Amino acid sequence: MHVSNTSTLLLEKTALLLNKLHKLEESNLEKVDKLVKLEENKCKTKKLKSSGRNANKTSDSDQNQAIAKEKNDLLKQIDFLNSIILDTKLKEPNKSKAHFVKKRKQHIYKKDEPVTIKRTQFRTRLKLRPNFYGPYLIKTVKPHDRYEVEKVGQHEGPHLTSTAVDFMKRWSTADV
Repeated sequence: MHVSNTSTLLLEKTALLLNKLHKLEESNLEKVDKLVKLEENKCKTKKLKSSGRNANKTSDSDQNQAIAKEKNDLLKQIDFLNSIILDTKLKEPNKSKAHFVKKRKQHIYKKDEPVTIKRTQFRTRLKLRPNFYGPYLIKTVKPHDRYEVEKVGQHEGPHLTSTAVDFMKRWSTADV
């Protein structure tokens, strides 16, 4: 029995889903082409009817009803396929993120540990500024992964603030 790496399995599953989406989109395009042909046929029958060439009006109305029914069926199928495509496109990123969060072990910070905090208030002309403020020292540890931090040195950012673990990372002392 061959055991594959989980990333290989994930790539294979993603490839299969992409193939399915591609096939659904192709069938969707084929159905749109059928609708266009039906509309052309309907226009032709209207021209024939208006020119007076078609004497049998009952068969003409039956034909129009059949065309309308087929058109409605195709439109329903297209809507159904579009909903499937939209659902799969929306669900896949959420599945991978949920799996990552479930398996990830968050770092537990201790008092007086140096950290950086993420810039959470965005304004104009900040595109080239750093995304993180730092260094900060953890002053107190609060419940539910929240920390009170205090600024160390002279740099941009609040002097004393409270932040969540999601917006923090360890301060790196290595030269970059």
